[in-house]
Amino acid sequence: MRRYHIKGSQARRLLKNLLQEFPELKNYIGKTFEVIEFNENFSYLIVDGEPNFIIYKGIAFPSLKVLKEVEINKYWILVDKGAAKSILNGADLMRPGVIDYDKNIRKDYLVYIKYERFPIAIGYNLWNVEEYEKNEKGKCVKVFHYMNDKYYKYVCSK
Repeated sequence: MRRYHIKGSQARRLLKNLLQEFPELKNYIGKTFEVIEFNENFSYLIVDGEPNFIIYKGIAFPSLKVLKEVEINKYWILVDKGAAKSILNGADLMRPGVIDYDKNIRKDYLVYIKYERFPIAIGYNLWNVEEYEKNEKGKCVKVFHYMNDKYYKYVCSK
């Protein structure tokens, strides 16, 4: 794990695309930016001391903390109770657990997984919309971050 500050200009470049996707997050952009790098693919972007964004494979996305505070109606997948329980124990999302999904989700992009109306995880989407409609089984999301995992506990305990 590595922790370091980045310049505002560098962070703003990173967040520019994020704000194009999620304009409702403009209030979560601040003045000081720090990165907590957990591995080569996954980091938290700390904005003014708050863990507001994650970065996975170079893609910035709202953190679980922000998803709990702001209703975002894009890039979501709704799961049943069995899938939610498995995900919260570290499993990837399998198609049988999917109840509904945003019809704008994209393959090789990030999605958040929710149970009822609560965001519980963030993952890397492996399928396009047509594959969700066509397939009834198989792994559809590689979950890399979920509520109360070691990353969540680390940044939320600070």
